[in-house]
Amino acid sequence: MAGGHPAAALALFQANLDAATTPEQTATTLTSIAECHKRMGELEEPLTELRKALESLTQAHGRDHRSWQTGMIRTKIGQTLLGLSRYDEAELHLVPGYIELLDHLGDMSDRDRTHFIAVRNSILDLYRKTNREVAIQAWADALIPALEQKVEQPGESSSPPARTAIESVRALGLAYVDAG
Repeated sequence: MAGGHPAAALALFQANLDAATTPEQTATTLTSIAECHKRMGELEEPLTELRKALESLTQAHGRDHRSWQTGMIRTKIGQTLLGLSRYDEAELHLVPGYIELLDHLGDMSDRDRTHFIAVRNSILDLYRKTNREVAIQAWADALIPALEQKVEQPGESSSPPARTAIESVRALGLAYVDAG
């Protein structure tokens, strides 16, 4: 946040957090607080805030709750851990979080499209940093059947069917590339 006003941003987010009336609003605000800390160059604080965001949703909806929002938070936790070189922990959030995003692809907003691709790239980066190039192909091979089914039968979603189909085909195409 060079040249910005991080203290003002944090105060604004805190007021928003105090006004939150749903777990989803709480999680969104905690995610914003995490992003603010990240932009301020802090390393551990974003992780703490993201974990609180995920906890607000799982407390309200159960530990097994899966959604686009929980997938986003899980993958952001994974990306934060990757940035801290905590590779084993990062993988535990990135890979399942990416699958969760795929399962809820139709709920992706336009502003989330870049994050979806960034998560894929983070997984590839994780495997390269841990000298597990072979894992890239195995990961992609495991994704392909589910993605092929999603392309053939898009299923229910809140997004227009064409957009869901386009994003499913895009994810499938990238998995084909990753599979070598």
